[in-house]
Amino acid sequence: MSAPLLIGDFIPWLNWVTTMSGFKARMNKAKANIDSFLQTFLEFKKSKLMQQQKIQKKPQAAGSTNEEEHADEEQQFDPEADLVDALMAQRSEDGKGNLSEDSVKGIIQDMLLAGTDTNSLTVGWGLAELLRNPIVMTKLQNELDTVIGKDRIVTETDLPHLPYLEAVTKEVLRLHPTAPLGIPHESMQVTRVLGFKFPSKTRLFANIYAIQRDPMVWERPLEFDPERFIKNPEINARGNCLQLIDTLWSWSTYVSWNAIGCLVCATGFGSPCT
Repeated sequence: MSAPLLIGDFIPWLNWVTTMSGFKARMNKAKANIDSFLQTFLEFKKSKLMQQQKIQKKPQAAGSTNEEEHADEEQQFDPEADLVDALMAQRSEDGKGNLSEDSVKGIIQDMLLAGTDTNSLTVGWGLAELLRNPIVMTKLQNELDTVIGKDRIVTETDLPHLPYLEAVTKEVLRLHPTAPLGIPHESMQVTRVLGFKFPSKTRLFANIYAIQRDPMVWERPLEFDPERFIKNPEINARGNCLQLIDTLWSWSTYVSWNAIGCLVCATGFGSPCT
């Protein structure tokens, strides 16, 4: 439901169109279904944890202290524990308890839902550009053959040793940003920027698509050329370089980076070097 273009996001006074279309009602229903599913899952996890605590609970031995018993419990390792178990055991920032259920459910939703559409789009554009540029494909496969070999696929620990794959991913993000107009922001107070006055509650967009194809910033901006990032490896999309902006640069971008490498490494797409 994140894919549709909603006119109210770009022209606020037309927000009623989004409401009348029924999209908000469908979105609220989907949110309620997801929340109900995650709550059921958390209840299952809590009941399982309580059962494990009852089984592991032992009478305190004579002469032992509470501190020693607590240290023994901390050293226990559950081989079946997963990310959700770790989140439920995570202490809150104020240290007065564990993370709330809403916080845990929010993190799970980010892990499962956020970046799903953007990852698939980035990988799709990456493969399309590689197929359109066989020279780039050959260079990438040569790097993968040298660093990875032909007996396995790319893993996360390999990424720092694959500069050309990183350059290819950056070039894909430059030509095909996951969010061409970025994520909408709203000014909290009256602000002046370069002489322009922005009232509070002003909705702001950054035209990332135009910035990353600007001929005043990029040489041959419409060409797919990863070599530009080999020559200037300091340019990145982590927010330090305004000429390359990816509002969604996070673990999901590394997933796309890794996925492109895995697909090229595993298939080769019929390139002569395979």
